[in-house]
Amino acid sequence: MVMLGGISITTNLLKPASPMDEMTGMKDMKEQPSMGDMLRVDGSSNPIPVTVESVKPALLEASVRYTGSIYPYLQVTVYPRIMGQLTQYSAYPGDKVKAGQILARLNATEVSTEVEEAIAELNAAKSEAQIAKTELQEQYQEIKRMKAESDYLEQRLQRTQQGLLIWGAIPRVEFDRQRSEAVAAKASLSSAKIKLEHLQAQIAKTQAGILQANRKIQRLQVIESYKAIASPISGIVQERMVDPGIVVQPGMGILKIGDYSKVRLQANVAQQSLAGIEIGSPIVARIIGNSTAQPITGRVTSIFPKAGEETRTVTVEAVVNNPQRRILAGQAVEMQIITTRKPDALSVPQAALTESNGKQVVWVVAANSAQQKSVITGLTSGDRIEITSGLQPGDQVIVSGQERLFANSQVKAVNDSAVPVTSPSNPHQNHSSTVNNR
Repeated sequence: MVMLGGISITTNLLKPASPMDEMTGMKDMKEQPSMGDMLRVDGSSNPIPVTVESVKPALLEASVRYTGSIYPYLQVTVYPRIMGQLTQYSAYPGDKVKAGQILARLNATEVSTEVEEAIAELNAAKSEAQIAKTELQEQYQEIKRMKAESDYLEQRLQRTQQGLLIWGAIPRVEFDRQRSEAVAAKASLSSAKIKLEHLQAQIAKTQAGILQANRKIQRLQVIESYKAIASPISGIVQERMVDPGIVVQPGMGILKIGDYSKVRLQANVAQQSLAGIEIGSPIVARIIGNSTAQPITGRVTSIFPKAGEETRTVTVEAVVNNPQRRILAGQAVEMQIITTRKPDALSVPQAALTESNGKQVVWVVAANSAQQKSVITGLTSGDRIEITSGLQPGDQVIVSGQERLFANSQVKAVNDSAVPVTSPSNPHQNHSSTVNNR
């Protein structure tokens, strides 16, 4: 012991340790826990928190997604059928129109002039025909009179001839005169009949002229009706292609009109994705860039019969109703086409899958202990994958937190809010402990 300023200091630096002290030190070293003991203590005293999901049968769908476009159900371009200046042209994009509604008119004076001339020709032909008919009736009467006179002269000549030959009472000069009169009467009757035939031919010609004039008028009236340009369908004006006042002609489009009571959703699908797509396959489409728009549901109505020679893709189309006209042409859509549907499939999130010894496994919870199960997978749908073998309905599958697990790890099942979830001792007896039900 050394005294320093009233403080005593005891030193034992050079004093050897006694045998009892050495035994005490060895005992302390033996009482320190091993790494395995430390893991067991940590695992039992501090269960590892994990998120679990109860396995249960549910609908599982496989699909392919492609970017597509929206087209009106029907789209037409309105063309003038005659040349003329565009007037009364008020239709504008966004206007709703009905089939037959007048959209514009043409100022085509030449057509009107032709109609007037054709009507004048018709009236002249009718007048000529009426005159010919009157002459024909008069000629009929004249022929009737001339025939009666010719018959009378012929009968008189026969009587005179009998008197001359039998009794000689009639002078020869008288007989010759009567014979000349009878011959002249016959000649006049023949000429009258020829004139009658000419009149009949003239009437037939004028009747043909009248018929032709009527047809010409009808044709010109149809052409004149083309001065009013009507909408061929009910729909919405999409585009006005020319300005009012210009002179248009056939083949020059002036308006585009679309029928939006339905719309066509079209996507170009790769050849390898066509195997599960058929007429009637369900589709869900979402308008790109519009997160508030409701998804558009429908079914495939057409698969185009030819693939693009450059892209090697095939157009798949779904016609869907658009009663409110809210779906617009030209919008881009993400088109999800369902290729496979399994109504009672067992599935887990893909994040639940891990690999052990070259096999796919999942961790399940039984009596608050983590166990590995080998599984066989099937259909993939989004972030979920079908389990075709290895799991049963009700199994509690660990979907997050499994990276810290080892066999028989003690775990505490919690949901996304860190609320503990009771794990059943027999996972096949309780389907209600789903924590992360997707």
